Amino acid sequence: MKSSIVGTTITIIVLFVNLVVASIYHLSLITWRDDLTKVQTETRGYIDKIIDTSTNPDNYVEDYNLALASCSNTFTYTLEHYARVTNPDGKGGTVTTWQVTNDLSNFSKGDIVKITVIQKSYNIFQKISQSLLGMNYVNKDIVMSAMVR
Repeated sequence: MKSSIVGTTITIIVLFVNLVVASIYHLSLITWRDDLTKVQTETRGYIDKIIDTSTNPDNYVEDYNLALASCSNTFTYTLEHYARVTNPDGKGGTVTTWQVTNDLSNFSKGDIVKITVIQKSYNIFQKISQSLLGMNYVNKDIVMSAMVR
């Protein structure tokens, strides 16, 4: 039985792809999913703190920034405060609308807090699987909002 150099080379390449590249692809998906789960959980917790206390002190912001920084991917976020405005409608009733305000530290009952989290980068496993397998990952924007109690 003869041993072929071409056959041995193809076998080594197939083993490399199966053992290394496929594992990297699965790791990239797992870390991506874990990061999204963590971001969603931390965002919900941050919003809950704000709507329960009607304030957004520096320690809430620092805790949230630290949680986002602990992810494998880079995330940025915007916090928006929609203040409740009630005006007369001219017919004896009122009309309630919400306007964006720059005050991100004090909230009133009925105001809306909205956080939009955007993924800015890929983790190292995603970068490797993109270059080796040509995979294309879609960055997911996470938008959550709630009304102050």
